[in-house]
Amino acid sequence: MHDASEAYLQDISKPLKAHLPEYKVIETRMMERMALHFGFAWPKSIEVENADKAAMEEEWRDIMLGNPEEEEFITRAHVCERFLIHYHRFKPTPKQFPETATP
Repeated sequence: MHDASEAYLQDISKPLKAHLPEYKVIETRMMERMALHFGFAWPKSIEVENADKAAMEEEWRDIMLGNPEEEEFITRAHVCERFLIHYHRFKPTPKQFPETATP
C-alpha cells in the first residue's frame, strides 16, 4: 500500500518527482486519506522504505540490466506469491488500527 496513490495519480520517477513540488503535496494528501481509509501506517516506516528501495534496485538489476544469475524469467505466479508473503508479514492488525476491525 506504500505506493497506493499511483493507482489514481501516476507512477513518476524520483528524479522527475523532485522537480514537481505540487505533485508531492497532492500525493501526500492522497496517501494520508488512503491510509486512514484502509488502515495502514503513513508516513511509511523506515522498514517499508528500505524494502521499497531494495525491490527497486533488484528490479533494475534483473529486468533492466539482466541478471546472469537468474535461471528463469520471474513468472506472474511467483510475483503474486512473493507479494502475498510480504503483505501478510507487514499488514496492520486490528490491534494496531482498532477502527478498521470488523465486528
